[in-house]
Amino acid sequence: MRPVVELTIGELSVAHQLAVLRQAINREAGKVNLKAGPQDVMTTEVVGVKAELAFCRWANVYPDLSVHLRAGSFDARWLGWNVDVKGTRNPDGPLYVDARQGKTPDVYVLAHVEELAVTLLGWLDQRTAMLATPTETKTGVARIIAQRDLRPMDLLPKPRKESVPTALDGVA
Repeated sequence: MRPVVELTIGELSVAHQLAVLRQAINREAGKVNLKAGPQDVMTTEVVGVKAELAFCRWANVYPDLSVHLRAGSFDARWLGWNVDVKGTRNPDGPLYVDARQGKTPDVYVLAHVEELAVTLLGWLDQRTAMLATPTETKTGVARIIAQRDLRPMDLLPKPRKESVPTALDGVA
């Protein structure tokens, strides 16, 4: 079963604000979003940040809330791996991996994003992702990986929940 993370209204607000700020910085720097589909760039940015927040909650790591030029960066550092989280609104959407050279993550995670519900569809290591044939898209060259070729999220090692302190620790 694929994990589903229900975002809170607060997380939704953070996602929208981060998307606006990140898009402004990227636009100013001349960076192009390699989006797939007819949606506007801001929708793509919001979907991406929602996917990042959902993965971080699932993995129990703090999300990267920084606002800086993010082209070629990673979304999370988890168990020693650099993770790039990709979001899609299409329930059957594939994983799009930028085929340009540069910093590459160790792991890609694909998430299906609805308004508040985010389903973590699967993951793929960087070496396997790079075996996919580069394909010309409307916005650049990408490696496109079907969902059936992703590994299930439960095969990605996860820290034990009981080892992570919470805000309620020590409260009687």
